[in-house]
Amino acid sequence: MRLYPGILSAAFAAMIIAGPAYAEHQSDENTSTEKSADDDTSSQETSDLDTPDLDISDREVIAEDEGPDGFRFYLGGDDEDVSDKHQDGDLHGFARRLSITGYSGTNFTGFGDFVERRLLTGGGPAGETLEINERDFGEVYNQPVTFGFDVAQGLHRRGEAFVSFHYTYADSQRFNFMTISPADASGATHLNGEFSDYHEFGMDFGYRHYFNDPGGFTPYVGGRAGFKLVSDIDLDLDPVALGLSAGALNDIDYFDTTLTYNIGFDVGVQYWVRPFISLGVETGIHYSGDLDSDEGLTGFDATFGSALGGANDDGSRLMVPLTAKVRIGL
Repeated sequence: MRLYPGILSAAFAAMIIAGPAYAEHQSDENTSTEKSADDDTSSQETSDLDTPDLDISDREVIAEDEGPDGFRFYLGGDDEDVSDKHQDGDLHGFARRLSITGYSGTNFTGFGDFVERRLLTGGGPAGETLEINERDFGEVYNQPVTFGFDVAQGLHRRGEAFVSFHYTYADSQRFNFMTISPADASGATHLNGEFSDYHEFGMDFGYRHYFNDPGGFTPYVGGRAGFKLVSDIDLDLDPVALGLSAGALNDIDYFDTTLTYNIGFDVGVQYWVRPFISLGVETGIHYSGDLDSDEGLTGFDATFGSALGGANDDGSRLMVPLTAKVRIGL
C-alpha cells in the first residue's frame, strides 16, 4: 500500500515534464494546417485572375513585357481583344506609333490647261489667222517623277496624322504652240515650242484612317492639304518657220515662280513584311491651284501683239498620283 503514493507522484511528475512538449507539437500542427489552407486560397485567387484562354495560334508576337503585368502583344488574327488589359495605354494598333515613310512615283494629269486656247482671226502681219493650241501638262512635259518622305504619328488605334515633303521633276518636250493659217488657206505653218524643265517642291499635312490593325494587308484612306513651290517656267519658240533669226523667240517669260495650294484624297494599302516594316502602294486624286503668269508674254507680244495674251492664265492641274512606299516604325 505504501507504493501507491510513490507511483502517483512519479506519474504526476512525468505529466508536468511532457506537457509543454505536447502543447508545442499541437501548435505546430495547427500552424501547418492554417498555412496549407492559406496556400489553397492563394492558388484559387491566382487561378481566378488568370487571363482567359485565347486562340493565338495565328498571331505573331510583336512585343513582350510591355506593361507592368508582363503581357505579350500579338499581331494579326480575328480576336482583337488580346491586349484589352492595356487599352487604357493604347499600345496596340497604330496608337502612339511614330514612323517614317519614303516613297517615289509619278502622277497622271486628269485635266487642267497648261496652255489655254487663243484665236485671233486676221491678226498676223499679213492677215493670217493665229491660233494658240490648248495643251495640258502631259502634252508639254514627259512623265514626271516624284520623290519624297513623310513622318506620321499615330493618334489612336487605326488613325494617324502625317506631314509629307516631296520633290517633282519633269523633262520638257517639244509641242505645237501655235498654228498660223494664211488668209488664202494655202497652207498652215506650225510654230513649235518647248518649256523649261518643271521643278516642284511641296509640303502637305494630312490624316490616314486604316481599316484594320497592322498585320498582313492593311488598306486605308486619307486626306491632305498643303502647298507647293513651282519654279519659274520659260518658253522657247522656233522662229525659223517665221523667217526670224534663231533665238529671236527664246526665254519668253511664261510662269513666274509660284507658291500655290494643293489638296487631295488618298487611297492605298500596306503589306507588313515585319512587325514594324511595311511595303505599300498609294493613289488618289490631287488638285493644285493656278500658277502665276507674267503680264503678257514678253518677247512674244513684240512679234504678235498682246491680243493673244492669256494663254498662260491657268496652270492648275487635277492629277492621279501613283507611288510606291516603304514604311519603317521608329
